[in-house]
Amino acid sequence: MATDKKDRRFQFLLEQFKLHSQRLNNFHSERSKITNWSTLAIFGYFGWILTNTTKFPVYLVAALPVVFVLLGFAYVHRLHKIIDRHGAFLDHLENEMFHCGAESEWQKFKSKGHHGKPIRSWHYTYWWVLVIGTIFLSGWLASHPDLSVVAQ
Repeated sequence: MATDKKDRRFQFLLEQFKLHSQRLNNFHSERSKITNWSTLAIFGYFGWILTNTTKFPVYLVAALPVVFVLLGFAYVHRLHKIIDRHGAFLDHLENEMFHCGAESEWQKFKSKGHHGKPIRSWHYTYWWVLVIGTIFLSGWLASHPDLSVVAQ
């Protein structure tokens, strides 16, 4: 009877581990998609600014990509927080399943010093370059309306 209960608990924890591993994978995929689509949207919008006329004020048209990039950066930052939370839960599940104490395999992997830093550092660097570049280009276009057809 006690073995049956342990088996059911182990199966439950295993299913939870699979579920949260898949969710973690989905969040990583979503982070990549939002990075790609945000970049395309911002460059597409700047292309539109340079090739189309509008009756909207130049500062509003030039400020819109800045809003886009800041919202995208905030969303990716929030995804990083969610990824960290799911990673901590996977560590907890592994500890519950195998009773390995503070040194679960997930924890050992994270303690090797990188904590996913190469990918995360790349994402933050990319987003900071995108944010700064978007702000710079938007400000430059707003201060030089004669360079684009926005002011016509």
